[in-house]
Amino acid sequence: MIIVNHNKYQKFFSCCQNISSKILSMQLQKELFSTPIETPDLIGKVLMPNTGLIILSGADFTIFFKIMFSRKTLKDIINNSPSNEKIDDFIKECCNQTVGKLKEIFFNTLKISLAISLPLKISGFDELYFSLRKEDLHFFYWKIFSSDTEFICSLEIESISDFNLDNFNLLEFNENLHVKDVEFL
Repeated sequence: MIIVNHNKYQKFFSCCQNISSKILSMQLQKELFSTPIETPDLIGKVLMPNTGLIILSGADFTIFFKIMFSRKTLKDIINNSPSNEKIDDFIKECCNQTVGKLKEIFFNTLKISLAISLPLKISGFDELYFSLRKEDLHFFYWKIFSSDTEFICSLEIESISDFNLDNFNLLEFNENLHVKDVEFL
């Protein structure tokens, strides 16, 4: 497994970090901050009890995007105390919006068509099994947080046909991100 050199892929990593942070912030109507996590010891560890997962896939590479979270923490910061199912739906929709925006950016910038899986909510303990996959994965981790909540996000990138990941740095990210409202919470 490879932890991607954040300096070499900084533009791509910043793009992903900014998109996910803005989407969560807009949907929670809360100011959130984000910071990279560069600890290789995180791979294959249970970081949070719950995980939202979605896959962005093309002919040359596959990206696994995850938002790791705690239902209890989200219930504590949301006034109407939503059910577990509503929280799971909310996280899955945030995964969907994040990867949907990445798909749009890949097409608009590099003319690469990608497919998106349905978002899933899995147990944080499933992370133990994800680490058993192929060894040629590239990882990015970052934390999105405020004083009363925290999410850990990750991207796992698998090059299928020796795709040059340097192309990811050609992506153009528009800071004026338009996100639809999520009615789950």
